[in-house]
Amino acid sequence: MKRNATKTLLTMILGISFLMNCDQGSKESNAALVLGALNSACVDAAVANDEIAETAITAGINTFQLISIPTAGAARHIRLEGALLQALSGHGTIYLATGYTDSLAGTTATPTTTAGDGRLVVNIYQGGPMVYAGYSATTAYGTDDGTATAALGGTGTSLFSSFTTTASDVCLDISADTTPKVTIWGSGYKGANCKKRCTLTESNAIINKADWPSGAGIGSSGSTSTYYKTGSSASGVTATKVVTYSTTAL
Repeated sequence: MKRNATKTLLTMILGISFLMNCDQGSKESNAALVLGALNSACVDAAVANDEIAETAITAGINTFQLISIPTAGAARHIRLEGALLQALSGHGTIYLATGYTDSLAGTTATPTTTAGDGRLVVNIYQGGPMVYAGYSATTAYGTDDGTATAALGGTGTSLFSSFTTTASDVCLDISADTTPKVTIWGSGYKGANCKKRCTLTESNAIINKADWPSGAGIGSSGSTSTYYKTGSSASGVTATKVVTYSTTAL
């Protein structure tokens, strides 16, 4: 569902900011003001009661917790609230899995994806630190160059890692296409605010990927469950709740 209610306002603010800028320093300062203005001025589209569901996080370490989905349909937007990863091991992990195998609540297997299985797994990893997503045996990294961070053998710099120091929100859109478009945001990155969906755009996403090499569509293999899970090294890893919507933010 397209959310364009703020386009005109943003264009006006950008125009004023451009006229006021005369050097790079002032451009950067005014860019922050623009993002702040957008965040406070936009208004979320109304959401019906059957289009949203909330689940408080109660699962223990390394245990799948089933997440409620809206009665109106599959989870197309998911928000994880209050994620804080401070495991003593340095390898704290939170998984968000959707289109996943049913009847896993209470079990401890590590979430995985294979080609054509219709599963999407988002990983929030303290040891990166970074957010990355797996679908159809392919991984997309929330970094500046699309590779893993150095801690995982890549050359990328993480775009979002506040979850290692303060409770943070991460959210994502999933299109209903056979090969889905997956867009992921972190609150605070380029003005994104996961609790205010009208602030979420393609330009302030940390991951925006539609060119997966193959896919079956999220949940199309008959496994339709959505889960929250921490890794086995998760003492010191917490989150408060997961909110799901049957409509996307974009």
